[in-house]
Amino acid sequence: MVVKPLKRSMLLALRLLLPAFLALPFALRAGDIWVSQSGGIGTNSLAWLNTPGNLAVGAGKVNPGDTVHLVGTFSNVLNVSGSGSAGNPVTFLFEPGAKFSASLWPASGAINITAKNWIVIDGGSNGLIENTNNGTSLGNQAQSFGVLGAQSSHLTVQNLTITNMYHRTDISDWNRMGECIDITDRKSVV
Repeated sequence: MVVKPLKRSMLLALRLLLPAFLALPFALRAGDIWVSQSGGIGTNSLAWLNTPGNLAVGAGKVNPGDTVHLVGTFSNVLNVSGSGSAGNPVTFLFEPGAKFSASLWPASGAINITAKNWIVIDGGSNGLIENTNNGTSLGNQAQSFGVLGAQSSHLTVQNLTITNMYHRTDISDWNRMGECIDITDRKSVV
């Protein structure tokens, strides 16, 4: 059998295409997206993240396997609007000092995960969700949640401090207002 030398055009094609094929696994790896309350240099805004369609597959979107880095103080609700997948959850990571702080978070939660799957909420080193004015003798006496996961599965909440959801100062105040985490699924981890 006689082996003919490769033509010059085939060698050129191999030189151009081989690096692209070798780089493909790196191009498919998970991404990092940075989000702050109002956006700014190097970050998207929470309003951008809450826009339906931005937590979906596609360039410039949050995809399964991506990490959303939460930076600074948030005073609006994070509505998780898309899902991860098995082995590729979407992770929301509180960067150092990041927190959700409001007078009163709604009954739908400071972080609302409704009918979504494969989501990780990671408080990082000191992530915090807090109410500042909800309790017996405070300005609000209302139901409030830190994280609400309704009709969802494979949710993980870890390393997160949730405090002052309802501050009771009277022993006769027996209402059930102010819950830290409410996830209605047996396949989730808190």
